[in-house]
Amino acid sequence: MKYFILRNETDSRIIGKYPQVEELKVDFQKARGDQFAEINNWDENTELPDFDHFLLKKGAKLTDAINSSFVSIMSGMILSQKAYEIIVNYKLALVESRPAKVYFLGQSHRYCFVWYKAAFDLIDYKNSKFYTYSTTKQAFGNEVAVASAIEFREKNLELLKSGKMEKLYPKIVSVNDNYDFIHLGITGHLSCSENLKNHLETEGITGFRFKEVNYSVVINQ
Repeated sequence: MKYFILRNETDSRIIGKYPQVEELKVDFQKARGDQFAEINNWDENTELPDFDHFLLKKGAKLTDAINSSFVSIMSGMILSQKAYEIIVNYKLALVESRPAKVYFLGQSHRYCFVWYKAAFDLIDYKNSKFYTYSTTKQAFGNEVAVASAIEFREKNLELLKSGKMEKLYPKIVSVNDNYDFIHLGITGHLSCSENLKNHLETEGITGFRFKEVNYSVVINQ
């Protein structure tokens, strides 16, 4: 199965001003807006922000996927009902959502706020293949054995601290199921399957950019 990096669109011809949302329609503290900075730590006990007050700034356009200064696409996104209803019918990894509202030209629009955890623990490390990767040369180096998520973090941190401008990066990622939407954690981006990408494009969903990943994904049966 082919996978694609899923990013926010930045073309001003499509989204207008970037970021499209950088403030709320109500008081930031009253809406618990400071919780967006803690999104990676949200759990069932977290008092979530009020998602009903996203305000598109002047010059921004209303798209299906909306970028925001509150949260990176690596952690969460604001999606139209149409986009959400497409995505939610695919196999998702560690995804949660809540209803949201986006205000544009004085009118409210039904959206969803979607967030997701990095899926470090859904990877079969022993059957994946990792290499050093030069961020300056943009080239792979030596293969590095990795047996677990903890070992990946430790070895990647060693590389980053070495000053060699290298990091650990996969050529083959083995996962435990054929997810269509997943934040692997080890790659530094959000990924979606070719099937989901094609469906979003066929339905004319706006606000996303896609680029094919430079590693292979295999399903560990």
